[in-house]
Amino acid sequence: MADIRSASPQPARAGGNSPEKRPLRVAGRIPPQVNAYYKKVSNAYKGCAIALLLLLVLFFLMMTVFFGDYMTYENVRYLVRDFGAMMSSDDGGTGFAPVVYNGSDSMKFDTFKNGLAAASGDKYLYYDATGIRMIEEDSGCSEPVLVPADKYLLLYDLGGTGYSVYNQLTRIIRRTAENPILCGSMSDSGAFLLVTRSRETRYVVEVYNSAFTHTMRIYKENYVLDAALSPDGTNIMIASAVPDSTDFRCEVAFCRVGQSEASATLYYEHTMPLDVCATEDGFILLCDTALYFYDFDGTLQTSVSLAGTALSYADMNDHSIAVVGNVNALGMESRVLVLAPSGEILLDTVLQDTRVTGVEASVNPEKALVYLETPEGILQIGADGEQNLYDAGDASVIGLVPVRNGAIICTKTSAYAAFAE
Repeated sequence: MADIRSASPQPARAGGNSPEKRPLRVAGRIPPQVNAYYKKVSNAYKGCAIALLLLLVLFFLMMTVFFGDYMTYENVRYLVRDFGAMMSSDDGGTGFAPVVYNGSDSMKFDTFKNGLAAASGDKYLYYDATGIRMIEEDSGCSEPVLVPADKYLLLYDLGGTGYSVYNQLTRIIRRTAENPILCGSMSDSGAFLLVTRSRETRYVVEVYNSAFTHTMRIYKENYVLDAALSPDGTNIMIASAVPDSTDFRCEVAFCRVGQSEASATLYYEHTMPLDVCATEDGFILLCDTALYFYDFDGTLQTSVSLAGTALSYADMNDHSIAVVGNVNALGMESRVLVLAPSGEILLDTVLQDTRVTGVEASVNPEKALVYLETPEGILQIGADGEQNLYDAGDASVIGLVPVRNGAIICTKTSAYAAFAE
């Protein structure tokens, strides 16, 4: 039998002839495998990254060269504050939850970003569509006027000098004009204008761009009663009353922002201008004798006579125009005229035994043509001519705000939706 122990390996002796152990260098001897396809893809991504980096540098250089004047700390702060300006949604309904507040009889209301804006002599409030109060602060106005637009809301003090611009999250600017403010207009682009009473001339139209920078000043010797800025902020319409012996005539001036001279000026004898409005297609002028519809260059498109009607109330927006006038001296027969921004007559009727105490133009004529305030309640006239009366009960209605699918009824202490389907 063989001796198994004699076959066992013996450890090498020091100083013997056994081979020396050396580290194995695999990386130095085996070249890495390269896939040609993925190498090509990697190079393509690398090239795109370099190209995008160069474009970014070029973009910043161009912005600095051409728009360097707007790159200020203040404008960057406005940008951060205005991130919420794009969050508005239009669901086609009132979508408005009831809200409660401590108001006053002189409180003013309007819709902005599907919510409700309210202002009084001591505070400004904004509620979103869910009823959450987003803003509450001092209005800085003794006689506040709200001018909402697509992007911002302008709040100014009628007869005072203070004005502010808001989005639905916060106040963006608060400034003081050099002279008392008589009227203002806010465009969808963010540009706005203020009409002030000057010491040197009768009136001055102050124009500001969407960065809230003062861009031009238009001096008017006649009595400016209203002015409007086109939605893109590039065209201006100014309506003035011109003394003419013992009467007045209406002067309508059309201007382009950046141009010192008016592009067109029209006159109407024995006529008093009352209100102006800008739409997507042009301007609308309301006088005591007629309604006039123009394009942005001042070319008259059409007109509607108000002869035979003693004008009582009127309201205009970029969706419709509503005019109410007394047919007889007692005021119990009221002519209600509703027009589209194109001048098309949507409604022309006489309400018998109805005393109208106010009117609000609809923002959705396909659902409702007009909202009328009467002693009995709020009267809605639908697109089919149907009349719906809303009785607010014992609550004293101090404001009515039309929305896409009804209206918001505003009292001294609360606001809630009505006429919603």
